[in-house]
Amino acid sequence: MNEKLPIVNTISYSGLSDWQLCSFYYKLVNIDRLKPWKNTVDTVFGQYVHKGCQDILQDKLTIKAATKDFERKWKKFCGIYKLNDSLPLSGSATKIFSNIKKCFKKQFGKYKILKVEKRLSEASSARWNQKFKGFIDIVLEQEDGKIVIIDLKTSDSAYSFTRYKDKYKDYQLVLYKHFYCVENKMNPENLETYFIVLEKDVNSKDPVNVVRITSGSVKIKNALEWLENALTAINNRLFVKDFFSCRKYGEKHPCVFLNSPHCRNKKLL
Repeated sequence: MNEKLPIVNTISYSGLSDWQLCSFYYKLVNIDRLKPWKNTVDTVFGQYVHKGCQDILQDKLTIKAATKDFERKWKKFCGIYKLNDSLPLSGSATKIFSNIKKCFKKQFGKYKILKVEKRLSEASSARWNQKFKGFIDIVLEQEDGKIVIIDLKTSDSAYSFTRYKDKYKDYQLVLYKHFYCVENKMNPENLETYFIVLEKDVNSKDPVNVVRITSGSVKIKNALEWLENALTAINNRLFVKDFFSCRKYGEKHPCVFLNSPHCRNKKLL
C-alpha cells in the first residue's frame, strides 16, 4: 500500500510561487523538505537593508546609525564567508538609506507607519483547511485615511524587476491585501498596494523606486482562484514534473534538483 503524503498545514506566497514554477518542486521543497537553505550575498543583503529601511521609517534609527549598524553586520557576514565584495554593497545600502524617507514622503505625503513585519494567518479557503500565512513588510496610513501595504524588494535595478515581474508576482500583494482586509474587516477599496524596489547597483542615480500594483476586485478574484487551484492540486497530491522549468532562469541557474536522485530530466542528461 502506498503511503499518502502529509498535507501541509499552511500555504504562503513563497509556497505558491514554488507550485507555480513546478508542482513537483513544491512537493520536494515544502513537503519532503529537501531544499537546503543557504545564506547568499543577495538574501543577506536584502534582510539587512530591509531592516535598516524599516528602522529609519519608524524613526528608530537615524540614517547614520542605520548605515553603521548595516556595515557592522555586513562586515561580520563577509568575514565569516570570506567575501571580498562588501564595499560595493555597503555603498548601495548607504544610498538606499539616504533616499528611503525622501521617496516615501514624495509618494505618500504625510503618513504614519502602522506595522512592520505584519503577520498574516487567515483561513485560505472555504474548501480547504490550510491557513494563508505571510508577513507584510510595511503597513502605513496616509493623511486621508488610505491604508497602504508595501513589500520591499532588492533588485539589481528597477528595470530588471519590472521586466521580469508578472501577474503571479503581483499576486503576492493582492493576496496580502485580501487577507489583511479580511482580518481587519476593511473595505478593499480603502487599501492600496506597492512594491518598493531597492537597487543594489552602487552607481544607481535613483536607488529607491516605487512600483504601484493595481489590486481591484477582478485581480483579487483571479489571485484567489490561483490560490484555490494550488490548494486543490496540493490536497489531491497532484505533483507533476514541469520539465520546462528545469532551466527557466537560464543555464547558469538550473533547478537545484535537476538530474539529482530526486528528479531526473532525461532530455537534459
